[in-house]
Amino acid sequence: MALRSLRFAPTSPTHPLGRACVVCALALALASQAVAVGGGGGGGSTGFNDADTSPGQKAILEYKTGERRLDRAREMQQEILEARAAGDEKRVAKLEKKATAMYVRAEKYFRKALDYDEDLYQAWSSLGYTLRHLDRWDEALAAYDRAIALEPRYAEAVEYRAEAYLELGRLEDAKASYVQLVTWVRPMADRLMAKMETWVEARTAESGDVDPAQIAALVSWIEERKEQDGAFERFSAADRATW
Repeated sequence: MALRSLRFAPTSPTHPLGRACVVCALALALASQAVAVGGGGGGGSTGFNDADTSPGQKAILEYKTGERRLDRAREMQQEILEARAAGDEKRVAKLEKKATAMYVRAEKYFRKALDYDEDLYQAWSSLGYTLRHLDRWDEALAAYDRAIALEPRYAEAVEYRAEAYLELGRLEDAKASYVQLVTWVRPMADRLMAKMETWVEARTAESGDVDPAQIAALVSWIEERKEQDGAFERFSAADRATW
């Protein structure tokens, strides 16, 4: 059973339930192959001890290694928030450098996974997430587009791509993604709405190169959608830090 044939729960892997679904799905995929694969200390391709391991299995292992790197990068992002709140800018700079290095390592493993299986849509989505955090926006959007082309109902990629649209000021694309998600995978729509509110708060304080009229229009749209769609789940600052 190939990993790409599995349908994960629509909850994001940054949340405990979503991460559990991902881990279980990967475990089932590996178990069904019934092939002994050894794990090296560094993970990824260094852990193979069976010359007959299939490309699909290798892709899964590289993907899992990349996800572990992403988990560590997310932990560092939370540590950065804590260090910044404490006014420890020296530690902030050090952690930011380490987080960037971890994202670079994650990218390497996701690309290796895709070398083995270019149809592994989860790896495309995670690659998009990684590239986004390396400020490589065009590449990130292309990776998300590829994941969604392979699996149009992969809600996580739809939501993460919408976050990228938001950061790039492509507000109409972000709103269209919300409309798509709200009647399809509501937790993902709620997550995106929370991200939109965070974006508005930041741009209201400092608009940068965003037209204030666009910000005001988005505020009105959010209010209308919240009234229309009902209350949505509130996300903590710690959750938002990992997006």
